[in-house]
Amino acid sequence: MVKDFAPLKKESILKRAMESGKLLQGETPSRVPVNPIMLGQPAKQLFNEDLMQFYKNPRWGVRSLVQAHYIYDTMMFPMWLYADYWIEDYGGKLSWPTSEYSQAPSAKEPAFETKEEVEEFEVMAPEDLAEGPTMQQHWKALDEAKKILGDAFIPWSFPYGMFTVAGNLVDPNKLTLWVRKDPSLVHTLLEKYTQHAINVNTIVAEKYGGPTFIATGSILGSSDVLSKEQNLEFNIKYLKEMVEKSLNNGAGPFVWYHLCGDHSNDWKAHDIVPSTEASIMHVAYDGDDPADIKEVVDYYGDDHIIMGNVDTTLLRYGSPKEVYEASKEQVKKAKDSPKGFMLGPACETPPNASITNVEAMVRAAKDHGEYE
Repeated sequence: MVKDFAPLKKESILKRAMESGKLLQGETPSRVPVNPIMLGQPAKQLFNEDLMQFYKNPRWGVRSLVQAHYIYDTMMFPMWLYADYWIEDYGGKLSWPTSEYSQAPSAKEPAFETKEEVEEFEVMAPEDLAEGPTMQQHWKALDEAKKILGDAFIPWSFPYGMFTVAGNLVDPNKLTLWVRKDPSLVHTLLEKYTQHAINVNTIVAEKYGGPTFIATGSILGSSDVLSKEQNLEFNIKYLKEMVEKSLNNGAGPFVWYHLCGDHSNDWKAHDIVPSTEASIMHVAYDGDDPADIKEVVDYYGDDHIIMGNVDTTLLRYGSPKEVYEASKEQVKKAKDSPKGFMLGPACETPPNASITNVEAMVRAAKDHGEYE
């Protein structure tokens, strides 16, 4: 295990953090910033560690991300988390990444097996949630980031996607079957998880005060699984409720709408979700290809900061030149989006993506994303 990273001067970290945070503060940065959505990639590619080290040790994970953001010159926001949050809090079990091909913790056993269990379970009280297994790890990550970033620290919460987490709690295949066979049960589960998510955002805001960052996502609530009408009924309306009530409780105003996966039939239907002075709309794919970033800018640019969607498959398997050209094209199309633009991949930078491909994405932003 890498026990000691090369030291970084506090003032250097803060300078990077303040510059990369300008866009979220409504200011114009010197160039298009890059949010690479990095989790385990630095552990594997920069520090020769396995992913278990990153996910089991949140303090180490945050430090590895700070180092990586400094090395790559990307946005200084060391957001440690993993997609399958909350399963353990309700009695489910996780499988941890132990092989070269496993990329993150994933659901091993769902929290609920039967309809009766879904109907009977109670949402954790905020004080119990704060002491639960997920938040105990999350607090460690937040406290480490606060120690490193000081005044530039923005605490993040991870409610993820309403339909996605509901699927993790009962099994994704079972949930999609219930959409057709027992929609009222699905609504029962979604209503309960939405309250859980509101509690998550609220306890983070209450503990740290000041602005917070709400990170959402929707891999299961996508066009691969739901029609546009189903997405509105079972996913988007609950996302809207969760964000609205969380903002009213003092969370935000930073909200990341990460439309993960294929959203070809529903990405415009997300126009009912709240926009804030610092909300980010991130549409990943339209079918098999990244959504046209110019279309996303035209539709959402007046209301949200727009985030780019460089193909993650290209980041993993493409050449640096291919990554550079794809990134360059996005920067040229979107850099002047009304509320701002940040370059990034369509989803998490793959753990096995090369250092040179990440650097190529950043170089494109430096070469073509400067502001006057």
